[in-house]
Amino acid sequence: MDLFVDAAATDDLLGWLLSDGYLEEVNELPARVQLRRGRFRVDVHPMSLGAATNGTQWNATGEAIFLHPVRSRTTGHINGHPVCVATAARLRELRQGYPPRAEDRHDLQLLSRL
Repeated sequence: MDLFVDAAATDDLLGWLLSDGYLEEVNELPARVQLRRGRFRVDVHPMSLGAATNGTQWNATGEAIFLHPVRSRTTGHINGHPVCVATAARLRELRQGYPPRAEDRHDLQLLSRL
């Protein structure tokens, strides 16, 4: 699961995931950190939220690497709970520009059904 979170909440989220048995596999903060617990993988992407709630994801040198406009978000559900999610179109966009990994091919297959 890819989680885009307010950068101010990143430390709290990572602390909670680590306390729940997730282990850090990849740390490329401030852009992302990947954790795993068994077969479950969480890829956390901190973003700064602007006044219009558009998000900016940064790399280690302070460059904006992704802009996440509010219009590219919608409401989804996890176990019946509403959550803010990226649109299917945005998720496809984010998987361009690099060779797809097995998980990307899997995700794109699921997205093609939406």
